[in-house]
Amino acid sequence: MPRTRATRQQPRPPTGTPAAPSRRTFQVLFVFVGSVLIANAIVGERGLIATRAARRDSERLASDITMLRSENARLRKDSHRLRTDPAAIEAVARDELGLLRPGEIVFLLADGPGVREAR
Repeated sequence: MPRTRATRQQPRPPTGTPAAPSRRTFQVLFVFVGSVLIANAIVGERGLIATRAARRDSERLASDITMLRSENARLRKDSHRLRTDPAAIEAVARDELGLLRPGEIVFLLADGPGVREAR
């Protein structure tokens, strides 16, 4: 009679005890956790997208600060000139307030819808 090999059966855990997680379960869990971490690194609160947006805002604010500093310097210069230079004071009085020196004559030339055309 030929000898046959009997297949060996794996021992089964006794009923009532949980089975140990398989290697496949650990792989799926590892892939899931890795995917969540990568997604968080890209779109999370401190992720790549938020970091780039913050960098753009920082650059925009830096340019705004530079512009405001130059405007402040110009305004300081104008203020100093208006406090010390009589010609600057006169120019503002003439341009913005419409004031005249004594003896000056103003000619107003109107060119608009209320002016009749000369024939």
